[in-house]
Amino acid sequence: MTVLIIGYGNLGEIILNGLLKKKKRVIVFEKRKVTINKKESNFEVVHNINDVSWNRISMIMICVKPVDSMELIKNLKNNILNKHIVMSFVAGLEVKKISKIIGNKNTIVRVMPNIFMSSGNSATGLYSQRSD
Repeated sequence: MTVLIIGYGNLGEIILNGLLKKKKRVIVFEKRKVTINKKESNFEVVHNINDVSWNRISMIMICVKPVDSMELIKNLKNNILNKHIVMSFVAGLEVKKISKIIGNKNTIVRVMPNIFMSSGNSATGLYSQRSD
């Protein structure tokens, strides 16, 4: 399973650290040219969304600011495959808005963590809507 994290702000970094501790394969897409100092062999950073090997991805975690989310999802629409699970950590972005853009072909999960996520003790709300 390879996880794509889109956005490397505070939340993206917390999720990356947790996934690397669990030895998951992770790709981070961050359009800013930030340096992410991780030495793990199961990790890579891409700065161009066209550099993502979409067939390798099983889960997409969207961790961007709400103002950037709709344009990003529109740009991802043609890359998202039926097999991808899309998890949105974007505040206020409803599952049905994402589904309307990318279609009802994917499992879309809205994730609402709290501040304790950084310590691994978060009470996290999850929401998904069936398309059938």
